[in-house]
Amino acid sequence: LTGLPPSPADVEEFVRDDAPDAYARLVDRLLASPRYGEKMAQGWLDLARFGDSSGYQDDGDRPSWPYRDYVIRALNDGMPFDRFTIENLAGDLLPDATMEQQIASGFNRLHRHNEEGGSDEDEFRAVYTVDRVNTTAATWLGLTLGCAQCHDHKYDPITQREYYSLFAFFNSLDGEVVINKNNRECHPFIRVPTGDEQRQLDGMNAELAALEARRTELTPAADAAFATWLAAESQRLAAEPATADPDRGAIGGLFGRSEAAAYYADAALLEPLGLSHELRASGRINVPQTVNAEANVGYFSAALGPAQAQVGFSVAEGPRFFAYLGRPGGERVASEPLFAQHGVQYDWSFRYDPDGGDDDPADDDVAPEGLLTLDLRRGSERVGTVQLDLSAADRAASIECDAFGLSVRGTSDADTPVELYVDDLAYVVSRTGDLRLQDFSCEPDWKGDRNREQRHNFGFHPTATTAPSGGSIGLTAQQVLLVPEDRRTPEQVAIARSFFVENFQPELTAVERQLESIRNTRTTFEKRLPVALVWREMAEMRPARVLARGDYQQPGELVERNVPSVFPPLPDGDQRDRLSLARWLVSREHPLTSRVTANRIWQQLFGAGLVRTPEDFGARGELPTHPELLDWLAAQLMDGGWEIKRLQRAVLLSHTYRQTSSVSPEKWQADPENRLLARGARFRLTAEEVRDAALSASGLLVEQLGGESAYPYQNLEFYREKEDSPGEWQWPQEPGPQLYRRGMYTFWRRTTPYPPFTTFDAPSRGECTVMRSRTNTPLQALITLNDPTFVEAARVLAERIVAEGGGDAASRLECVFERCLSRPPSDAEAVILLGLYERERERYRSDPDAAAALVAQGSAGHVREGDAVETAAWIAVATALLNLDEAITRE
Repeated sequence: LTGLPPSPADVEEFVRDDAPDAYARLVDRLLASPRYGEKMAQGWLDLARFGDSSGYQDDGDRPSWPYRDYVIRALNDGMPFDRFTIENLAGDLLPDATMEQQIASGFNRLHRHNEEGGSDEDEFRAVYTVDRVNTTAATWLGLTLGCAQCHDHKYDPITQREYYSLFAFFNSLDGEVVINKNNRECHPFIRVPTGDEQRQLDGMNAELAALEARRTELTPAADAAFATWLAAESQRLAAEPATADPDRGAIGGLFGRSEAAAYYADAALLEPLGLSHELRASGRINVPQTVNAEANVGYFSAALGPAQAQVGFSVAEGPRFFAYLGRPGGERVASEPLFAQHGVQYDWSFRYDPDGGDDDPADDDVAPEGLLTLDLRRGSERVGTVQLDLSAADRAASIECDAFGLSVRGTSDADTPVELYVDDLAYVVSRTGDLRLQDFSCEPDWKGDRNREQRHNFGFHPTATTAPSGGSIGLTAQQVLLVPEDRRTPEQVAIARSFFVENFQPELTAVERQLESIRNTRTTFEKRLPVALVWREMAEMRPARVLARGDYQQPGELVERNVPSVFPPLPDGDQRDRLSLARWLVSREHPLTSRVTANRIWQQLFGAGLVRTPEDFGARGELPTHPELLDWLAAQLMDGGWEIKRLQRAVLLSHTYRQTSSVSPEKWQADPENRLLARGARFRLTAEEVRDAALSASGLLVEQLGGESAYPYQNLEFYREKEDSPGEWQWPQEPGPQLYRRGMYTFWRRTTPYPPFTTFDAPSRGECTVMRSRTNTPLQALITLNDPTFVEAARVLAERIVAEGGGDAASRLECVFERCLSRPPSDAEAVILLGLYERERERYRSDPDAAAALVAQGSAGHVREGDAVETAAWIAVATALLNLDEAITRE
């Protein structure tokens, strides 16, 4: 934790650069390779606990691959580590944050996320914030800060209060905390289009801008014409004698394939709209996917005034929502829970009895009478239904509208026809359901595609109202015209204006329809774009308190944002946000970050850091094996502008790194762990690299950079059906080249990671992993011998050797050796492997069916059709080489 001493002379031996020019050029080529970013990103993704799923019980998909792509690009571009730190911890707070910087802020969103409907929001807000604090401390400070969550740190000078002062930096996320598993888009997030997708969006936005400008030009004249029309029609209708039978009612409304459909009933039937009658209503709802949202799917509305009684649904977490009915003014009368799935369309019906069946007015009751899932598989084109049943008046009317016609049934008077209005079409309808077209003023093909895409006004009334054009005015527009001017609400005026524009302003109507069409297209297009989780800070900081024993149910004293007193303080005058914290971490007054980072770079290159407890630089951690060298590396990192590649190049060219990993028995006995750095490092490849090495040797490895996670070969029974959600976990095995992408792109389900990787010690990434363990178990050999990827790699490699390796066995052996181990075989090795080849060839000659079955393994095409027996024999040799310790070990 101290400052950096001057560079001692004995460090020079470790960093001495006497590398040949050819080697230096090789190092430069590898550092410039796009594969560099993938190699380096793998370790960072362990720190960032990157995964493609939520990580708790249900562990639903939660793709985060745009963040992985950001990391790869940043590392390939040589982004300085101080800037990389700032963007990861506070990219969203940078002025005019770019899309890349917003994606980078997702570092603090990559923790596991509970999707259970009954999760306590306060509990998991605390859990997530604790994870962010601990991950930040492990990644940049190399400290076990989580020990101070419940009490003062027992070994390091960190108090519990100081822990929650850091906690305060990370507890003000403006977005959802607990979500339902049916809503994978956990807010806040942004859409991440590719270059081509962005160009398409730009084109749509340009079209919308041009149409908006045209609408702006047309609007003043249309508004003036509407004002004139509204005044004239209001006067005309007011002067007409009322011909409606006061004992007969009207029903009308709006229907269509929209979640915002509304249903109306003439309030004259509900005198004086005090809900004195029992009501029965039914309709259709597409249950929204948003949490705690309210959808007013229908209401009984006053024909001559703004008062209304509402029917709606309030959506709650989990598979349920509440039906409610409210009095005029918004007061809720009653609600009833109904169980349904979000995003699914239902028919609904319920009854409202204002007296609850007795004389007690407090017993208002709304009771569900039906909730049926629509069976869309029947090919029904029906786009809307509504029914109103006023039992006190013994009246009922029902509409069903489909792509082929309309029908009305249940009208109260069997002999008296009523008029039905749909848009500008008027029908005379009798109880038998016969239809007769009476008058129209719009396209006669309204029953086609337009009917399935747009909403339509409809209504029943015993009298007709004729528009100046000769067509009929829709019932809702007629209702507005009958309302006195001083009592019209803005919503009512908007209804009348919409009717006027659609019928009397064809150019403006065309523009608005184009706008609606392009907006719908853009919305559909944007919903298909990839999602990146990002951070959004709350407008006002959420207070933070010390949690007694780390229990969210025991909040204590308030704390302010601050850093532990053992470190240099935050600069005076800073805003005390995540941006100031990130800048403090990479400041020269705080050298611990550079020491931790330099140690991690050394660990990547040598298999172990100079501090061999990279997760713990505190009092319980190991001291550096070479403290002056670590100080020098940390100083070089900061003095070199935090350029990771620059520091790596210095280490790669050093005499220390270029030593052979061979060791004599005496040196092994004296220093088995190579703490004295007297030889080169030797350690096994990571889980992903073991697979990549086999694919690379065979020529199957796909070098596509970035993109969505891939699904390679997998036992499809591994993700068995779960009791609560049968078949939800799927492994859509990739077709073609996606099977052979680098291991780092494999879909990472945190509760059940890809089994071959788990066998080779890959972490689950449920939490920050500073250093992977390395074990040796028999299961690892079973993977490299039997996993479909390795079997197919050996098959393709054998075919390539037979086709390209020469005409004799010795030449082919040398070729396969070079591809697997990057060297020719020794004489002793050649004798052993040629003997294996001869034995396997004889075995497959006696069993040609087995040879044919082996050669048929895998999805990749054949390099060249050839002798199955010869190829099968070389598959055995290739398998043996791919399973050598040397093939999966970094020498």
